[in-house]
Amino acid sequence: HPPARQNRWKKRTRTNGLLAVELFSAECYFQIKPKARSIDIADFMIDLAISLHSQGYTSADIFLDNNPTHKNKMKTDFLNKLDVPITIRFHHFPRYSPLCNATEYLIHLIRQKYLHHHDYQLNLHELEKILSNNLLGKTFISKQQLVNILEHIHNLVLLT
Repeated sequence: HPPARQNRWKKRTRTNGLLAVELFSAECYFQIKPKARSIDIADFMIDLAISLHSQGYTSADIFLDNNPTHKNKMKTDFLNKLDVPITIRFHHFPRYSPLCNATEYLIHLIRQKYLHHHDYQLNLHELEKILSNNLLGKTFISKQQLVNILEHIHNLVLLT
């Protein structure tokens, strides 16, 4: 007999992909973290802020879903570690609104483009390798595709 479902899930090893997309260039910022605690998210945001600053940005607006790791502790950790002169403004999407979050569409595209033909039991090392090779510092969608996603979201918001 296979182990009970709950026992299989307890032993499951997880990885967390952190994704941000710069809306002017469609450049992807992606990191894989073994954990997704507030401090891990803050470290990702620091790397993102440093990258944006190195490209000449003096300010940025970051839109987040309502994941608990995106709340006040992450922002405090981020602000305490930020040491580049860039102004970051955080905005939160309304609760339970994945259709308004461009990143949700991009995650779907990533799954279709890079993972659809792989076994669902792909080990995490191979998954990390596939995603890193295809996403790190790359533009995986065109600016026009990103514009189309944003227009779609805009039209959804207008309909509500």
